Amino acid sequence: MKTKRILSLLLLFVLVGLGVLITVRLLGGRPDAIKSRADRHYEAGEYDSALLEYRRLLSKEGHEAYAARRAGFIWLDRGAPLNALPFLADSLARAPDDVETKRRWAETLAGIGEFPRARAAALEVLDSDPTNGKALLVLANCSFGDEQTAEARERLARFDPSKDVFPLLADTILLGREGKPAEVEGVMKKAASLAPASVDVQLALASFHEIRREGDLALEALQRAADKAEGRSSAPLRYARALFATGKRDEARKRVEAILDRYPDYLPARWTLAELQANAGDPEAALESLDKVFRFSPASLEGRTLEARIHLSRNEPDKAVKAYEILRSAYPDSPRINLEMANYYIRSNQADSARILLEEAVKKTTPADRAHADAVLRLARLDLTQQEAPNASRRLETLLKEKIFRGLPKSLQDRAFHEDRPVIPGGSIVMLAHSHSGIKSPAPRRIPGINIEKADLSVVPDQGVGKTDPGNKVLSPE
Repeated sequence: MKTKRILSLLLLFVLVGLGVLITVRLLGGRPDAIKSRADRHYEAGEYDSALLEYRRLLSKEGHEAYAARRAGFIWLDRGAPLNALPFLADSLARAPDDVETKRRWAETLAGIGEFPRARAAALEVLDSDPTNGKALLVLANCSFGDEQTAEARERLARFDPSKDVFPLLADTILLGREGKPAEVEGVMKKAASLAPASVDVQLALASFHEIRREGDLALEALQRAADKAEGRSSAPLRYARALFATGKRDEARKRVEAILDRYPDYLPARWTLAELQANAGDPEAALESLDKVFRFSPASLEGRTLEARIHLSRNEPDKAVKAYEILRSAYPDSPRINLEMANYYIRSNQADSARILLEEAVKKTTPADRAHADAVLRLARLDLTQQEAPNASRRLETLLKEKIFRGLPKSLQDRAFHEDRPVIPGGSIVMLAHSHSGIKSPAPRRIPGINIEKADLSVVPDQGVGKTDPGNKVLSPE
């Protein structure tokens, strides 16, 4: 009798325990509970746990857009835009009026070089929110040629520059595109006066001083930006590259490692460390660092580009091409990959393969796109080296008529102005003179302003003064 009573009590305890567990599981599986847990992890920076919860929330009706939005933001914070894009697209498909998500969508597209799509998205944001300064900045960055620049200028006129630095920063970009560099300094001073503590302003100041070859001032601005930056930010990484360029390699590496100690999943810090390791002469360590990037983002644009360049420096062309092909598959609409691969084929004397890639880049872009001009200039160079002078003449005359040169990126402007004398459009005229003269032998190795062998083919803005460090054997062809 006593044994039966004990067994009954044990059974009761088991049933009660099971009931409690089932209740907890049921309540914990409710959308509100999942969202609450996910948000707590997100705010605490516990991104792995947050992603698991947001993925669970994706299956709950009425919460899909929010879950996709947050998952996309996590991958953006980690520096993995290709991972973020599907989530952002899903969120916008469900909530097309979400201005914040659409703005970040535009920024992400601009970051991977898809300027037309980024520009269209930025305009949509400004249609909904005419005073969205960050969207205006995207629009300015993605506007090339007279027509697009004029449209961006019209949007800028709707802002009050005394209340927000973003219109001022956008103005500096447009002034550069309009061929008015003398006016940029005054606008930069206004921005620095309005928001001296702004990381965006300090980074813009750094770029401004880099353009003017004021290395010390650029370094000071980068240091201020790095000191003011919070969380996962590109500012400390740009400062680390600048320190590396000035010879402070140990300090640069330690700064990047300190960021990784705090944010081990921040991919830009991972590939920046790999960049420093490669440029310090340790390609094996660099490739190991890149492997950690690829575990999170197999098609990391910066990571695979760096991997390819490392393999090229080690005379491993097959591995380099494999890295480039991964990027071509992941970014089919981005001309940057075509330009990178074409650079390799040009240097390997595989002109036909380079020509195919450059023609593809031209088709992917419009005449108002800076990558378009970059591709056409390289095609003209190939024409000259292959004794096809009339084709070179035709391409360059078209570029001159399009008046696109004011919209070229900083790196291309540098190649267009050599030894303090303008060669663009003069440089194109020099090439036109060669082509019209009917040269039969290959063109000289160095054509003023269009130095293919040493050209940096990146079509994104410079990431720091470190890219011009003569010691950077892998990243900087200079």
